[in-house]
Amino acid sequence: MILDYNRNEMFLAGLRSVIQEKKAQSIPAHVLDIGTGTGLLSLMAAREGAEKVTAVEVFQPMADCARAIVQSSRWKDKINVS
Repeated sequence: MILDYNRNEMFLAGLRSVIQEKKAQSIPAHVLDIGTGTGLLSLMAAREGAEKVTAVEVFQPMADCARAIVQSSRWKDKINVS
């Protein structure tokens, strides 16, 4: 998925649209990313302005990877990997 630029751009456009809509309505955007993998979509959501992102990954090695990536990002206070 990381190298699937077309799909990632479509996901980004969807996240941007919904998050902007929530902000326009003064509703906090809380994103739930199920099957987060590396956390790519969670990072996108946080970058686009989501106030809170919950990233869920059941495969522990991948969850550990996502957690490390998130912790090294500027959005670590917005994203919780579980």
